[in-house]
Amino acid sequence: MRTGQISTATTSGYTSELVTLLLPYLWEGSIPNGIASPYEADPDMPRGSADPSHTGTWMAMVADVRTAWEEPVLTPTERRRLLRFSILGGEHGHINDGTHRRSAYGLLAEWEGASRSAVQASVEAAASKLADVANGLDREGFG
Repeated sequence: MRTGQISTATTSGYTSELVTLLLPYLWEGSIPNGIASPYEADPDMPRGSADPSHTGTWMAMVADVRTAWEEPVLTPTERRRLLRFSILGGEHGHINDGTHRRSAYGLLAEWEGASRSAVQASVEAAASKLADVANGLDREGFG
């Protein structure tokens, strides 16, 4: 879900959805603007947080995802597909070739001669691995 407010399955750290949202900013060098952090208080609420791990700024979150990206936890296929998926706009990215409107998953599947479900599974697995690394989970068994 990339609609301005991130829905996280857990408030204990990074999710694959958050990682996917942050990936483009690893290469753009800019800070997300106009997207609410999942850990920010509502504008009319007090600014404090009882849990220091939930007070991260976008800059810190992008840095954490960059660090996770640099770890050797992804297979070459997962890395390539996740990068291309990110460049194509993620879940909401579509390419219109004049006759068809293709999703990022569909376009990647066509480029790689793979099924859409295989591409989607590897993109989701890669984002999940990066979320685990960003959350500081043990990296044994990745790859």
